[in-house]
Amino acid sequence: MGLKKKTINLVKKVLNNENKRKQYKDEELAYMELALVRLKMERKRRKAERQSKKGFGYQSEETND
Repeated sequence: MGLKKKTINLVKKVLNNENKRKQYKDEELAYMELALVRLKMERKRRKAERQSKKGFGYQSEETND
């Protein structure tokens, strides 16, 4: 499991557990929520990039008319 996937899982555990949420300030929780969204987006982008590099999936090309 990659480092970013572990980070995503750890942040999700903190955000979903009320007892663990109490250990952090509201600002820290807001930062974690934003970071989680960014990490998920980055992971999805990198995964799609790796798959397209290997020849999986459909990559649309725009034509200039």
